[in-house]
Order: sequence, then C-alpha cells, then structure tokens
Amino acid sequence: MTNMGRPEYSQGVRQAIQQIHRNQSDFVLGGRFTLDDLRASRFCLCPSGWGWGWRLSLAIVTQCVPVIIQPNVTQPFEDLLEGTPYSYDTFAVRLTKEDIPQLPAILRSIPQHKLCSMQQMLARVYRAFLWQRPHGPTHANAYDLTQILLCRRAKALAASYQRSGKHPMAYLSRHPLECPDTLDKAAIRFD
Repeated sequence: MTNMGRPEYSQGVRQAIQQIHRNQSDFVLGGRFTLDDLRASRFCLCPSGWGWGWRLSLAIVTQCVPVIIQPNVTQPFEDLLEGTPYSYDTFAVRLTKEDIPQLPAILRSIPQHKLCSMQQMLARVYRAFLWQRPHGPTHANAYDLTQILLCRRAKALAASYQRSGKHPMAYLSRHPLECPDTLDKAAIRFD
C-alpha cells in the first residue's frame, strides 16, 4: 500500500468520503478525469492527501468551487488573503471531517447566487495560483504573492532579532526592509 492509500496520510478524510459517498450518483470519486470535467463541475473536493495541494490548484484554475476538507492545514496564500476581499471564504467551501456524512446536503443547500458569486471570485483570483503568466505581467501570480509572504517573514524575523538584541544576526535588523508585505502595499488587486 502506498502512502496515498493510508488513512493517516489523509487524516482519514479521503477514506471517509469514499466509504460514505461511493454510491452517490452525482459524485465522481477517484478514477480518471479531465480539466473539462472539472470545469463542468460546480464543486471539486479538496480533501487531505496530496500535501502540495494539487487538487486545490486544479479546482481554482478550472474555477470549480473547492470544497476543502483538510484539518489543521493552512492553504496557499491563506494568511495573505485573509482579511481582504479575496479571502478563501469568498471562493471556497471549508468543511470539517465531521461534516462528511452530510456533504451532499451541505453542498445542495448552497444557494445558486452564492455559488455564482464564488465562481466569479475564482475567475478573479485563479491567476494568483499560477506560476507562469499566461495573461501577461498585469496580473499577479504565485511568484508575486510568494515574494510578499517572504517579505512578511523577513520583517517578522528582523523584528524578533531586534527585540532580542543579543541574537548573532541582530545586526541585520538595523536597516528597515523596503519590500511590500501586504497586497495593498504591493498594489495587487484581482480585478
């Protein structure tokens, strides 16, 4: 058995979904799928199991509303997007492992206007999850957001060095870092 099939690898999420919903007629679980299949879907499950978030990236890029069931996992750029008009709750559904038995009912209860709003937000933010720039330099991509997050970390590290005063690298905090550490400071919008 590979790691992918082991319950501890996915925190038991994938196995619970398969066990409870394998006969659900409007669910596609496992097997082969194409990007067109994802584009034609309203929701795409993004359970734990692939640490690098392949399912989430595919869902976002195909503008299929991600249904994230990943206990204790911070999503890509989540800290950066939180508190902005582009936070995950504007384009994704977040559920817990305990929600798995009610998954079909939960998804069916999402009003059409909310689903449309989430899909519209995905159309605005998906480029930020791509590393290449298929639409030219005018749209922020994953590289740009990673730079902002690295700046944020560097500033936090410099501040901790400065507070300690005794750290061997404290001298690095003498000069302020001149880099944007928020979407606003980087003048990034997803319009």
